This record gives sequence, C-alpha cells and structure tokens, in this order.
Amino acid sequence: IDKIRIALTYGYNGINASKVYGAESIMSKLTPFFQIGLFSLMMAEKNNKRSKRILIFILFFYGSQMLYGGRGRVLLTLVAALWLYNLNVKRFSRKALVICLILIIPISSVINFVRVARHFGVKNWDSISISTSQNPILESFYEMGEAIVPTAYIVENVPDKQPFKYGVTYVMGLLSPVVFNNSTNNMSFRMNIAQQMSRLASSAFGGSYIEEAYGNFGWYSPLFMIVLGVLLEILRKKIKLRKSGINSVLVAFFLIALLWTIRNTIVELPRDIVWYMLPTYLLYQSILNRVKKEKRNGLQKG
Repeated sequence: IDKIRIALTYGYNGINASKVYGAESIMSKLTPFFQIGLFSLMMAEKNNKRSKRILIFILFFYGSQMLYGGRGRVLLTLVAALWLYNLNVKRFSRKALVICLILIIPISSVINFVRVARHFGVKNWDSISISTSQNPILESFYEMGEAIVPTAYIVENVPDKQPFKYGVTYVMGLLSPVVFNNSTNNMSFRMNIAQQMSRLASSAFGGSYIEEAYGNFGWYSPLFMIVLGVLLEILRKKIKLRKSGINSVLVAFFLIALLWTIRNTIVELPRDIVWYMLPTYLLYQSILNRVKKEKRNGLQKG
C-alpha cells in the first residue's frame, strides 16, 4: 500500500528512492514465501471452488502491483499462476482462451499506462494522457524493444572501459545466498554486471542474461550459453513435474525467476533456490514424514 501511494505521487523514481532497513528489510526478503504459499493453497484447494477464488485473488493482488511500476516479474507471476491452475487444477476452456486474446488490447493499454506512470507519477495526469493516446500495442512493443539497451551498452563499453569478468560473477553468484546487503561497496555489487553497467552509465536500465554472458566471455559467450542450455536441459529432465504436489509449485516459482533473467542477471537464481525453494521443500518433506509416521502409528495401534 505504501509503495502504491508513493508511486501514484512520485512515479517509479519515488520507489527507487524509498529504501527499507532493519526489520522492514527482513520482511521484504520473506515476501516470496507468500507467493509460494498462495500457489500451494491454490493447489491444495483444487477439489472445491476455493481454488478459483484464490486464483482470482492472485491475479488481483499481483496485478495491482503494476501501479507502482512492477511489470516484468509481476506479469510472469500472473502467467505462472494461470499455467499452474491450467496444468494442475482445471484446464481453461476455449471460450476463456478467446476472451484472453480479446483482452490483449486493453491489457496493452494498462502496460503502456504503467510505462508512462512509472516516469511521471499519476499526479502528472496531462503527461500520461498525451503519452498513452498512441497505439497501445505498438507502444508496448516499443517498450519491450528497449530491452536491447543493456546488451548494446555493454558491447560498446566492455572491454574498453571495464575488463571482461571471465566467469567470476557466476562463481560469486553461487555464493550470493549468503549476501544480504545490496550496497555498491560489497560483493553483491561486484557480482552483478547489470548494476555495474548502470553505475557506469549513470542510468538504471536493468540487465539481461545476454548482457551478463558478454560481460564475462565477450564474443565467446555463445559457447558458454550452449553449456548453460545443456545444464538447464539436465535440470529439466531431473525435475519430475507431477500433476499435483509441491513439485509443481516450486517449478512454477523457479520458472518466474528463470524467465526474468531475460531482463535480469542469472547470478540471482541461487538466492531463489537456497532462500525460498529449498526451505519450502524441506519443510514440506518434514510435515509429510510426520503425517506418514502418525498414520503408521495409528495403524499399528489399530
């Protein structure tokens, strides 16, 4: 609520300027468990109508976060929720799919509105009205096209202004789960090429896994990307996606983080795995084993 209030007044820059510390910062690290919890609850209630209500809540809750500038990861969360519901709860009808296709135009308008509002703030209504009066679909494609900026900038400035990293950021990324501070003087900054390029350019324009690969290996990065693709394929084969259970929930959560590397760095993936996926899975297994043990004891007594 506070973020929405700040964004409506000051735009996306107001969110960036609003930092959290202490207990509030710790709480921000715990919020992904809420997302996993919602996915799990939707799965657990799939045999009654509550599952559909939970899906609607997820769409509304995360969709509202677009009001303070969240788009990429927010949209991926919405898609993941729909994918999880369609795969494990109830398949969407053809009618629902047609309705979704029809809604592309108004949804594009919303995305375009958020694109402008994150710069001006809703208080500057005149600027937003002028900027959103154009074709919403073309404007949305234009906004997505700007994702080439991080890659173009790093090709232009590395190794001329900064040397190649030669895989150091990926090695440091494996240690990222033990790093909590995001200041520019510590390991978190040194392993994040996107932050380094933003600082070099004096402009925050995000990053991408392609930018990160080039910053490490230059024009040899395609060879590294092949290796990365093989590793992901091995991971895909090892993950046995079932029609129910915690596996589906954690895969959905992981896919959000993985797909977000299109506009983010891969080195943050270990955090999602170690901080959120692993504890959730261990807790689930602990509860499951306790329930099985109680059932066995009950049968023995019977």
